[in-house]
Formats: sequence, structure tokens, C-alpha cells
Amino acid sequence: MLDAGDRERWNDYGIGLLLQGDLKGAERAFLKVTELEPQYADGWVNVGRARVLEGNTEAAKPVLEKALAINPRLASPRHSHWVRDGRKAHAAVRSKSRRPFYNGVGVVKGHVSFGCAT
Repeated sequence: MLDAGDRERWNDYGIGLLLQGDLKGAERAFLKVTELEPQYADGWVNVGRARVLEGNTEAAKPVLEKALAINPRLASPRHSHWVRDGRKAHAAVRSKSRRPFYNGVGVVKGHVSFGCAT
């Protein structure tokens, strides 16, 4: 039986995979988050992030729309800046010099924010 903390563990695991460049693994972890708690908008956002970083923006659209339906505040510039900079973040994740973009607390500076206020 899974408990509420499992959602956070899967989400943290997905973030770690995303930062390591394992985009498919991250997407699978984030999909597990959405399975555990379908109304957790950030889970859907993270699935979308993995897809955007992979370059699959078409597949990201429906999950991002689902996240917005759950939490319309995600459309604010504060939370959506990573979508505008998706190509730069994609390049950072794919490059061997990812380090300058990673600030040590789970964000890619100026490109991908992993925490969304709900």
C-alpha cells in the first residue's frame, strides 16, 4: 500500500533523473506521481517538462493543459517561464556542460523551475 509520502519520493526521484539527463526515466517517474495523485498539478507539469526537454512539445501539450485545468495559477509568468526557454533547457540537459545551469537545489538556473506554488 502506497502512502502520501510516496508521491514526493517518486517526484524527487524523477527530478534527479531529469537533472542527470535521463528524460525517459524521469517521465516514467513523473507518470507514477500522477498515478498516485492525479489531482497533483505539479506531477503533470513535470511530465510536460520531461517531454519538452526531450524535444517532444506536441506530447507535452495535453499534460500541461491537464495541469492548467487542475491549477490555473500555473499559467502565470512565474510558473511558465521554463516553457518559453524550453529549447535552452533542452540544450543544457543534452550538453556535457550541464553543471553551470544546475544550482544544487533542484533547478536549472533561468530555465526550469521544479517547484510550483499551489
